[in-house]
Amino acid sequence: GVPLLKNRLVPSQLELGRASKEDIFNLIKSDLDYAIEKLPLKNGAVAGRATKGLATYLMVQALVFEAGTVLDHPNWQRAFDYADKFINGDYSSEYQLLETYSDIWLQGNDFNDEIIFEWVYIEGMEQANSWYIDAYLPLYVKSKDGKRLGSWGWGHNCPTQTLVDDFETNEDWNDSEVWEDPRLQASVWREGDILPIGEDDAENINDSLEIWLDKKDVPTGYAVKKYMLTREPAGWYSDLNPKIYRFADLVLLHAEAAWYIGNYQQARNSLNMIRQRARQGQPDNVLPNITTDGQDLLEAIWHERNVELCFEHHRFYDLVRTGRAAEVLHSIGKSNFQKDIHELLPIPQAEVDVSPQLGQDPDQ
Repeated sequence: GVPLLKNRLVPSQLELGRASKEDIFNLIKSDLDYAIEKLPLKNGAVAGRATKGLATYLMVQALVFEAGTVLDHPNWQRAFDYADKFINGDYSSEYQLLETYSDIWLQGNDFNDEIIFEWVYIEGMEQANSWYIDAYLPLYVKSKDGKRLGSWGWGHNCPTQTLVDDFETNEDWNDSEVWEDPRLQASVWREGDILPIGEDDAENINDSLEIWLDKKDVPTGYAVKKYMLTREPAGWYSDLNPKIYRFADLVLLHAEAAWYIGNYQQARNSLNMIRQRARQGQPDNVLPNITTDGQDLLEAIWHERNVELCFEHHRFYDLVRTGRAAEVLHSIGKSNFQKDIHELLPIPQAEVDVSPQLGQDPDQ
């Protein structure tokens, strides 16, 4: 746990101990209950402001995180009921899956119907974290004669081969017709892909060029393709808003909660809703519907979260809350990750200095 704060403190009150995990979650849920009551619906809110939908999504997230993997935890029914408001209830007319997956991050398509919450950026204005998009953009492109040219990004957070391999293909289903999950093409830059904005040069005009993926510069041989810009930004600061929470994430949490309350049919329906959109109009043999139940169904939901939400800052926390962090990270060579230690973030040392009784999380 961490200190439980309900009011601003004066210096004489700074020496605090830790509250229990249960007390912290209860405060979070109480605050969210208040927000759900007071905030407007999405259709009555200024774009970029908090809404009932956002507070309800955060409630689902809090309930799921608190429940962990406890099969009979009462939170699962509550999480399902709150998530169902988006599928069949009060918010069902406010959020929907976009027909085309890549359109979620399309420049000029901010505040689309799939978005529960996003940060607001203004082109040309330097803001806190306004280089978020640039961190993802490829660092280099190739000139027409194959030379390396500087592009608009920093090329951080390179996708791993493990992630690329997690996207399904016909081989995973013993299908003789060749196909791959269309979301891979929308999510990951691969050799031969063309970056519309091309080189960062004095002309400041689009000059579509192939991206540069030499492993000396791009360690994994891949780059993040979500947030692809279609025109050059003004002075590094793009107008493309980072998408923080979206409806597809909520649908998969709905599927997971349905599984935990034993409603396998609803779990499959919500899971296959995501896979149907991911098919992008291709035949049903591409990303076939999931028909299984039991543990295989739960693992299919977890798999779907990995590929559907890649680069959206959910993966590590999904692994932690489902108790799989050490197993998965060790399997990809992260042998320094220590179970029951590194799932926790350290308490800032400045806070420990003020309140020594807080102590530090183990081995941090």
